[in-house]
Amino acid sequence: MIGKDLVGRVLLKDQIRSESREVLAQLKLLGIKTVMLTGDRRHAAEAVAKELGLDEVRPVFRRRTKSRRSKRCGPKGAKSR
Repeated sequence: MIGKDLVGRVLLKDQIRSESREVLAQLKLLGIKTVMLTGDRRHAAEAVAKELGLDEVRPVFRRRTKSRRSKRCGPKGAKSR
């Protein structure tokens, strides 16, 4: 910003780890549903999910919520009781 005028913006993108695609493909072959819990903006998260072939994206904005939700997932992505 210069004064009150917006003169530009910078967007950052996380780099996908090279081994991620292979690991996720193996999980899919095993019939395991893949879900990404993220604090990223929905549009960015959906782009990554599409690129990686993930089954679902769940936006989570609080770290504690993310941890709780990941612990609720059981075998094959099903919610455990």
